[in-house]
Amino acid sequence: MLSRALLLAGLAGASACSDDDETLIGEPPPTEIAVDPLEFLGGIPCSEDQGAAKSFLAVVTDETEGFTLAASGPVPCSSRVAFRYVVIGHAYSAEVDVYDRAPGELFPVGGANSGSRVVVDAQGAVVAPRWRTRCGTGVSGPAVAVDDTSVVVAGCEALQEQGTSITALVVDPNDALGSLTCEDAGGEIDAVRVSAVTGPEGEAPLPTVTLGCGAEPVTFDEGIVPGALYTFRLEAFASGAEMAGWGSECVVVAAEGVARRASCEPLTDRGTIRASIAELTEPGFLCGVDIDSFDVSLDGPSELSAPRTACDRAALLSPALPGRYEGTLRTFENGTVESTAACVAEVVPGATTALTCSFD
Repeated sequence: MLSRALLLAGLAGASACSDDDETLIGEPPPTEIAVDPLEFLGGIPCSEDQGAAKSFLAVVTDETEGFTLAASGPVPCSSRVAFRYVVIGHAYSAEVDVYDRAPGELFPVGGANSGSRVVVDAQGAVVAPRWRTRCGTGVSGPAVAVDDTSVVVAGCEALQEQGTSITALVVDPNDALGSLTCEDAGGEIDAVRVSAVTGPEGEAPLPTVTLGCGAEPVTFDEGIVPGALYTFRLEAFASGAEMAGWGSECVVVAAEGVARRASCEPLTDRGTIRASIAELTEPGFLCGVDIDSFDVSLDGPSELSAPRTACDRAALLSPALPGRYEGTLRTFENGTVESTAACVAEVVPGATTALTCSFD
């Protein structure tokens, strides 16, 4: 970020004479692409007055490579913002979000250095921009990076007024890494797939998103129902793998006008099998009347078993290696075996699978 006032002050105070009488004024300019409010504010004032612009953030795209840089974060509307991770000779456009709130009241989702374009207030409510525009379009075209030069992206479209608040869900796979690390840091994970599992009335019509490990969180902000419980499944992949090697589950309750962050369990390469008499579809008996307990024995990628368990409780067989398990469930009454069922379960990483049984 580069303040014009500070730049001018630095130039005015940096004059000096060398031994060969060369006069130096300031320092050589940096190589950067800049976004300047003078290019896009138009007739909208930048002031403390109610309804005036107070801050903005910019997102710059390398049109040569089709790559978008991290968002700048909110800055005062009296300053310009500069991007220095640019390539000389590449062309850059910009998208700008303008707010009628001071930059100190706005916080990027994921932290100040997250590069997220989504911002929230101190209470966690998503703050939508008051206006939005695109620069580097039209006749002027994108700005081209020049060595040791600050090039401003010009050709901004007229500001378009936007909404003021968004109900959103934020899912960050990085919260679930635990002891795992990304491949680019010498770890195991290359990418993570985020899938909505349940939502209002059992349905979650949200898109499935695959993120590179370490990427910024995914934000779902369309069609979110306040007060509804949403669950998501995370599936993590090693580079080149077709099957997920790790899994996890996330849960969040949506709140009106707030970007609620989902709570995620750590990614794991194991799963769990749940055995419950109440959940079996063909028991043919009643707990507490016909039987009082059950046990389970399964073979598969590993041997699993559950000791005698009261029939009104569930037995959790974990940790279980992924794969297919087969075995038996026996029911008891006063210590005597009453019936035997053939059971199967397909375990996937980071999920709980219900045991399916067929009684003789």
